[in-house]
Amino acid sequence: MFSWLVDHAGQVYLFLGIRALVLGCLWWMSRDRRYLIGLSALAVLFLLVWFLTLFVVTDRMEIARTVETMAQAVDQRNLDQFFAHVSSRFDHQGMNSQRFREYVETQLQRFKVSSFRISKIVVEDVSRQAATGNAEFWIYVEGPWEGEAPPLRCEGAFVLEEEKWRLKGFKLFLGRTSTELRLP
Repeated sequence: MFSWLVDHAGQVYLFLGIRALVLGCLWWMSRDRRYLIGLSALAVLFLLVWFLTLFVVTDRMEIARTVETMAQAVDQRNLDQFFAHVSSRFDHQGMNSQRFREYVETQLQRFKVSSFRISKIVVEDVSRQAATGNAEFWIYVEGPWEGEAPPLRCEGAFVLEEEKWRLKGFKLFLGRTSTELRLP
């Protein structure tokens, strides 16, 4: 239950805020002390949810952190750190994790990638019971080539192995298109 509150804290804040606005208006019009007590209770609930967001780490948050850590590892050319977050059951276009590692090393050197960033991480369909989760995020790559590389949208599939979320596979799309981009 706590993880649901933390994952949906924005919606909970909106719900509590609307209630507080209504109680505040009722108190202003009537000066009835009961409305102030209700406002105080809402303030306590608001603070409780806020404290939960500080201390509870959900599976969605863990997957988002994993994506960020992996992107930082690629940007720093630390493939050992990157592949520590790749599942032993990894599969992408017939590549297992070892072949994918070789592919990534080759591409980073071949294209002289100078910057690798991600943004807009959205984590969905997380199930601890099924040990699966999905994350969608945008990839931005920079290098010495002519022109600007278009952003790539990535849909990553994650699995829970040894209490850590690891990348099991992914699909790449050019921008907002629905056509899957095949790796060369």
